[in-house]
Amino acid sequence: MKTRIIRATRAIHIARLLPVLLLAALSALTPFASAQTNNQIVKVKGQGSAPYSGSIKETVVRAAIVEAKRDALQRYVAQFTTSRRANYMKVEEEVLKRLEQVVPNAVILSEDRKSTSKLYSVVIEAGIDDNLIEQIIQADSKKERAAVAKGTKQENYITFVFVARELASSTSFRAKETSVVNRDSERRGANSTGGDASTTTASETSGITDIAQAGGTDVSQSNDRKYRVFTVNEVDAAVNNVLTVAGYEVVGAIDASLNVAAFKSDYESGDIQPTTRQVAVQTCRGNQINYLGTASMDVGIPERDTATGMWRVYVTVNSQVSDLRGRFPKTAASIAGKAYAGLGSNTEVARTNALNTAAAEMASELVDQLRLKAVQ
Repeated sequence: MKTRIIRATRAIHIARLLPVLLLAALSALTPFASAQTNNQIVKVKGQGSAPYSGSIKETVVRAAIVEAKRDALQRYVAQFTTSRRANYMKVEEEVLKRLEQVVPNAVILSEDRKSTSKLYSVVIEAGIDDNLIEQIIQADSKKERAAVAKGTKQENYITFVFVARELASSTSFRAKETSVVNRDSERRGANSTGGDASTTTASETSGITDIAQAGGTDVSQSNDRKYRVFTVNEVDAAVNNVLTVAGYEVVGAIDASLNVAAFKSDYESGDIQPTTRQVAVQTCRGNQINYLGTASMDVGIPERDTATGMWRVYVTVNSQVSDLRGRFPKTAASIAGKAYAGLGSNTEVARTNALNTAAAEMASELVDQLRLKAVQ
């Protein structure tokens, strides 16, 4: 009996000690958690497991959590765009070496012990430091650009022109219908034969039959839309910030002597005209600017978000970066018809948030594409 009491006491002691072991393991795995509060920490769930024998020790808990962190990181990378994932794959080995910094914290959501297979499993919510991943990618990209430059000191400048438009008014036209009706008349009657009194004269009857044929044309006219075109300083600042942090030499459109008014005028009635673009290319080459970026943004009509009740605005982006160093401009990166959403307490806030989100996301996507080509 005494032996049974001792064993029961030990079991209770281990059960009470397990949360302490888990906390100790998490503390050992998250030495950088307190220093990462200002960084962009993305929450992602992950699952991991580790074999055990006998009781679950701290080393088993640590192994399961590390495996769960790797799983969470893999799930996060799966959400990357094609170009960003390609850049990540080049530095994946370095990221995994620094796993405890890239995934600085984790909270256990659930745990499971399978006595038959002797497997301890955990589900965690991991905090992934996206800024650190970006820094690792940047460092690799810088080395590649330096290798392409081969020690030359030539600076490669890039300039961007952004124009946005929103619907000011719309006139809808109803289809115009023209009908033509032709009428033909046919007269029917009986001939009478004259003679003596004994001759019978048939009475004359007459009738009119109308034959109608319908035909014509329908004339349709497209809707007449009028746009308000504008430039947004916040968009310029957001894109320039992404490019600058990525290591590119950015020149403002005005400083590059580009005719922004011409871009706005073209976009007000349709798309950017070839002449406007050709003049911009010549101006950039004259100012020794090797890369020209253009972006047009269509701001959608505000609508209510059913989930939150807030206002939501979509911005559709078309963007392109051209390499001007050759005889003809070559497309170095492009985005076609990609939509970004912004929420706000009113339509103006939602519109601003949508534009800022579109600018930052667009710039990041373009940078990832440029990195793949080692564009300086």
